[in-house]
Amino acid sequence: MSFRQAKDLRPTRPLTLRGGLVLVVAIALLPIGILLVVQALSTLNYSRSLIGNQLVTSALATAGREGDPLIIARQVLLTLSANPQVRAGGTGCRDALKSGFG
Repeated sequence: MSFRQAKDLRPTRPLTLRGGLVLVVAIALLPIGILLVVQALSTLNYSRSLIGNQLVTSALATAGREGDPLIIARQVLLTLSANPQVRAGGTGCRDALKSGFG
């Protein structure tokens, strides 16, 4: 019998009380950790959309004082041009323009 085979035949050590407790606590905290990450991502997405809406509202309020539709459109486009998704020109651009011009 070789050394490796003898090593494989050794009985495994049972889990200690401390190790078992750490494992139980880690498993119990796992769903809470996952929920925290999901909530943080949801809050980030909501904050981004809220900021975009506030920028558009601010641009419309500023341009609304002028009364000219071309000035209003120009102000909204200038505000939206600060958005990186609008500069990239993907689906985020389309959504931002739809929200800006209703």
